[in-house]
Amino acid sequence: MPPLESAARHYVVFESLQYALVALVVPALVVLGGPLDYLGAFKTLSVSGKRLADRRELRRGAVAAAPVLGAYVAALTVWQLPIVVGGVRSDPVLLVAEVATFVVVGSAFWSELVESAPFAPRTRGAVRAGIAVGPMWLIWVMAYFIGFARSAWFPGFRHAGSTLSTIADQQLATGVLWFVSAAVFLPVIFVNFIRFLTDDENPSEEIRKSLPHRRRASPTM
Repeated sequence: MPPLESAARHYVVFESLQYALVALVVPALVVLGGPLDYLGAFKTLSVSGKRLADRRELRRGAVAAAPVLGAYVAALTVWQLPIVVGGVRSDPVLLVAEVATFVVVGSAFWSELVESAPFAPRTRGAVRAGIAVGPMWLIWVMAYFIGFARSAWFPGFRHAGSTLSTIADQQLATGVLWFVSAAVFLPVIFVNFIRFLTDDENPSEEIRKSLPHRRRASPTM
């Protein structure tokens, strides 16, 4: 949305902020703030979500979560490639596609990290922390290459007449990506790691048992 969308067309730092919001913040907020059990006005969506959650429960553990992690890492990488960033900058349709990608893939990824009824993570705390570390490190590595590049990393960004040079712009973008990714993932990593150190039991098990969709529905539903 303006003014960020228009600023992202001219400066790498704002493009990186836009990317961080779309790829990192939005999926987390969708999962944390929108449990399907509360979507009373969307019965079809709620029922479909419960059915999907039941099917997910049939496959648990790190192996089951690996495809979701792989899809999210692939999306993070593709949408930050210089040629793709240049396309998003010039075509708003690609920006819509980017948002749609992360709403779907990113939300699936976050459902493996936090409780969001009817979905529950399928791995234990230590594995969950490891799953969160992967995308965070990936963002940090990509940001490192952007910030330490000695020439324009992304095509199309021009700084003629601006007091902000290309190199300074990219260094600021690196700071934005490092900060946002840390703010999003570090709480999940620390909470799950502390749970792993203090309790051998799966902290999600009792919550999973209490979720409403685990109770057998009546024939009239």
